[in-house]
Amino acid sequence: HEDVKTAISEALDQGIRFAIASGRSYQDILPFTKEHGLSCEIIAGNGAEYYDRDGKLLATCYLDKELFKRVKDICHERHILYMAYTSKRLLTEYDAHEVQWGFAGHGAHQSKEAQEEVFKKVMKFAPVRHLVHADDILNGLDADEEIVKLEGFSSDKEEMKALKEVLADIPGIAYLSSFVTNVEVTNEEATKGKIVMKVIKSLGIEPDEVLVLGDGMNDISMFELFKNSAAPENAQEEIK
Repeated sequence: HEDVKTAISEALDQGIRFAIASGRSYQDILPFTKEHGLSCEIIAGNGAEYYDRDGKLLATCYLDKELFKRVKDICHERHILYMAYTSKRLLTEYDAHEVQWGFAGHGAHQSKEAQEEVFKKVMKFAPVRHLVHADDILNGLDADEEIVKLEGFSSDKEEMKALKEVLADIPGIAYLSSFVTNVEVTNEEATKGKIVMKVIKSLGIEPDEVLVLGDGMNDISMFELFKNSAAPENAQEEIK
């Protein structure tokens, strides 16, 4: 969308700070911005990290490792596939291919042929193509490596609903879903809205000087905290 790129470039030229806010990791967003010639700030992991235009971390809000262990153990007990987004990579304690296949098929009642087509696209474009197996995620982390978020998923909607009911009783975490068949767990302070508020306060920018744009439920924290907002016509109804 050249008109979008032009609008962003014009905003940057006028001295307006622009940030892409995504649930993806910084490592997965950076190739996209480079491909499209964008030099902008980046919010990664649904609010766990905020990078400036030079790749410097302005704010972080990582998931406590003990809380991560508690959530992953619950997922394991309930036979829910999960993977950990760290500050460096994407890990799972399951067979990596099994998780990649499950990621491609969750949320869709597809024939095997249709799922195979989705799997091909996932393995070509989605971050999960970089997933690797680790016997023990926490014990295998580097000294400076942090947990950004845990993502779990299953085609069993009732099991996912039950999981979210359990997560609701765990203090210190936040969770959201892009689909009824997945859940993304972060530090309770790691939302897009909260990390934007944290950064603007450090920069002396007032909330009324911020405009937020979004279309999905992982954007709702920004809409709740900032009154100047916009959503496209195809945004989820609650966002609009």
